[in-house]
Formats: sequence, structure tokens, C-alpha cells
Amino acid sequence: MDISLTGCRAESEAAIEIGMVFSLSIYLADHPWPLHVQTAVVRWVDGYTFGLEFEGILPAQRERLRLLLRKCKPLDNNL
Repeated sequence: MDISLTGCRAESEAAIEIGMVFSLSIYLADHPWPLHVQTAVVRWVDGYTFGLEFEGILPAQRERLRLLLRKCKPLDNNL
């Protein structure tokens, strides 16, 4: 699954359509509690794969995501 500060790529066997809105809990291997995204909108669909844009995420959760991405990609100075 690709993930960034603004969204992610996901897969599902359920029928997904552009414009659908989800609330997400993303479980991370090195954290005991999930990262929460209150509102994520489906922006594209390709078979079982689809792209979500994070529209509603609390500042503390966005910071947690930013720190996770920085840990995974230490050479990216834009995080």
C-alpha cells in the first residue's frame, strides 16, 4: 500500500466507486494503536485497487503520519 500525507492506495474485493467516502483506521506494525483518518474520498479505481485522498484528519494524526513517513523516507526533505 502506498501512503503519503495526502492519501494512499488500497485494495478491496468489495465494489468501490469514485466519490465514495470512508473513515479509516490504519494499523502500523510498530505502533500499538491505529492511525485514524476521519474522511477519505475515493479519487480513482482500477480493478480491485483504488486511491484515497485524506480530506479529514486531525492535526495530531497528520503529525503522526508525517513522522512515520519521515522514518521510512529519511532523505525526503519535504516531510
